[in-house]
Amino acid sequence: MNPLKIVFCVALMATPLVAAAGETPSERLLTQQVYAYFSIPSVDALKERFQETKFSGLFEEQGIKDFAAQLEDKYNEAASNLQEKLGMSVSELLAIPSGEFAVAVTRLEGFEVGIIAMIDYGDSGDAVDKFFEQYEEAVEEKGVTWSSESFEGTEIVTYEYPQDEDAEADAPVKAPSGFSMFRKDSTLVIGNTPAALESVLVRWDGDHPETFAGNEVYDYVLQQTSIGDRAPAMKWFVDPVGGIEIGIQANADKLPQAQMALGFLPVLGLRNMRGWGGSVDLATEEFESVSQSLLYIDPPVTGVLGLFSFPETDLSVPDWAPNEATGYAGMNWDAEKAYDTVRNLYNMFQGQNALEKLVDTLADSPTGPSIHIKDDIVDQIDGRIHVVNFPVELGEDELGETSLQNVQQDMIVAIDVVDADKMKSLMSKMADGNTFPGKIREFEGQTIYEMPNQAAASGGPESFAVTIANDAIVMSTDVKRVESMLRGVDRADRLAGDGTYQRVASHFPVEVSMVGYQNADSQLKPFWEMFRTDKVPGVDVKEVDFTKLPPFEVIQKYLAPSGSYVITDDKGAKFVSFGVRPE
Repeated sequence: MNPLKIVFCVALMATPLVAAAGETPSERLLTQQVYAYFSIPSVDALKERFQETKFSGLFEEQGIKDFAAQLEDKYNEAASNLQEKLGMSVSELLAIPSGEFAVAVTRLEGFEVGIIAMIDYGDSGDAVDKFFEQYEEAVEEKGVTWSSESFEGTEIVTYEYPQDEDAEADAPVKAPSGFSMFRKDSTLVIGNTPAALESVLVRWDGDHPETFAGNEVYDYVLQQTSIGDRAPAMKWFVDPVGGIEIGIQANADKLPQAQMALGFLPVLGLRNMRGWGGSVDLATEEFESVSQSLLYIDPPVTGVLGLFSFPETDLSVPDWAPNEATGYAGMNWDAEKAYDTVRNLYNMFQGQNALEKLVDTLADSPTGPSIHIKDDIVDQIDGRIHVVNFPVELGEDELGETSLQNVQQDMIVAIDVVDADKMKSLMSKMADGNTFPGKIREFEGQTIYEMPNQAAASGGPESFAVTIANDAIVMSTDVKRVESMLRGVDRADRLAGDGTYQRVASHFPVEVSMVGYQNADSQLKPFWEMFRTDKVPGVDVKEVDFTKLPPFEVIQKYLAPSGSYVITDDKGAKFVSFGVRPE
């Protein structure tokens, strides 16, 4: 692809830009059926909010400036090349956007799909003129041609690339043959076809009866994920199932097998998944950053979606989690419903009671461990699952000798069970005999099953351990973590009582489907110190001296601890993630 085409696409699609006709938001300029959508309602507001975050101060630290100075020559060289080709400096290019930026993939007539970017350039009309003058001058000699037509009083210009003679005529996915654009009311609109732009122009006054703003799924998502009283810094929406359907239908003659697969979408329950979208904001009263999204699913939940049932419950961090932990994740998984989902799907294809018969046969096999998957395992899973992460531990002599892929972060996974004694008996039965690959030993009144890790040769831990304790199946990548858990954790050393964790947990609802906590500074520190040695195996960035990175303490104060949780909604599930303000 012509480098200038790449520059053009990057400049218009990746730079935070803006879209809207006057006061008309982009949602009212798009057709009702949209498969992907991203918007920055106001680039100026986004910049202002970022400057209000504490993290923005990181780039004013002298240590960071000194490190970044190494890249200045490369940046200046790239900026000079860009200016030579476009006749505009990087600063001039970045100064173009103002207001809203939006990009969308939308359905047009029939199975035609429109790809649209809308950019409100405010008072930068002269800069846009200059950009296109330079672009046309540069690409004319490359065989690019352009023509114009008028639609509802607005000139649409279409640029056409030279045809690739080697391209396959019947390929289901083709490279773009060009793009179209128009300018109206200080707004630049770019689309993959003139029809895409015409769909925008007929909605320009914002009063069209069929727009994306009127899409019931998007409207509900937007209402449920609003953040405070102000417009979000960013908002987005995707309809992956709808996008797959339209893509297959549009290429039915080229993808006959995929066309047949569409018939399984209702059977698998995927047609009920109508979309996923949300909002993001920065520097709110409570948070450094916050994101809310909603996965919209029409009830009832059927098919494979039944595998992902997480009822709300109390997911307080367990007492055995120590305050040295860098992260915690909890979830309440409905194992019974997941098993029923697998059974129903299996029996649908294999015949009535097929899975039940298979499970009974395996349990009665004289060569097997005599374990009934449903009765002995599934029925024993309480639902609550806890994952605790620990900091990476590297000695001074290991910092410059350990490759990134060999860095091991220990963790404990605990799956709560209904009857701990029954699970102990089951574990004993499974480990009985000469075929058990590990060793069994007693510790603090509990049995630890320590097994070799087959991935140890590629950098993983040498062994992992399993035990039944605290009414849970406990697994860890390091047996020492299990031993520490079995010894017990003093109240003063519990994660639940840690001040940083409590700051995050204070924003969790009482009952959730999933919950998460991350302490960014303790997670990042070992990797930061590794790079400061400038000797990390496998990392060789020429002309960058990582020893010039400042001490970790310089950036530590800018790293916000974060939390997340998931709760159920009448129309699916709501996801919330946030970073609290650093102290």
